[in-house]
Amino acid sequence: MTKRGQEMCLISRWNPNAYFASPKDYFDTWYRAVKANIVAELKHHFPNHKFSVNKDGDSSIRISWYDGLVSEKVDDVVRKFESHKSDVTAGYWDFSPSCFNTVFGGMKFVFINRHMSDEVMKLTKQVEEILSDRYKAVDQQLLREY
Repeated sequence: MTKRGQEMCLISRWNPNAYFASPKDYFDTWYRAVKANIVAELKHHFPNHKFSVNKDGDSSIRISWYDGLVSEKVDDVVRKFESHKSDVTAGYWDFSPSCFNTVFGGMKFVFINRHMSDEVMKLTKQVEEILSDRYKAVDQQLLREY
């Protein structure tokens, strides 16, 4: 069975009471359906964290948050909402929706931004100062090697 066939089998068995909305539920804009699904997916995977999900241009969504979560974890959750793939040269983005995108929507680009609060920035600087004093000899040795 092809990858697309496997995806269709999974989607056909999708729980109708699941937290995703279908773009058919939103007659006015495709974006609203995709945003609703991204918000639902983020709430499902990270229930105690606040995200900002906004339209960024005509064909992209930007997801941002403060502190806490590592960007890779969020990227793993929301990457399925990208409906375009780059060609070999990475100069063009071709529309190639997965079955998931066909049923639940997708955007050309999904950008993620993790911001650090002032509190976390201060703590980071303190840790850097402590570690730089403790590992100064190691850093100098590495500099000599490179």
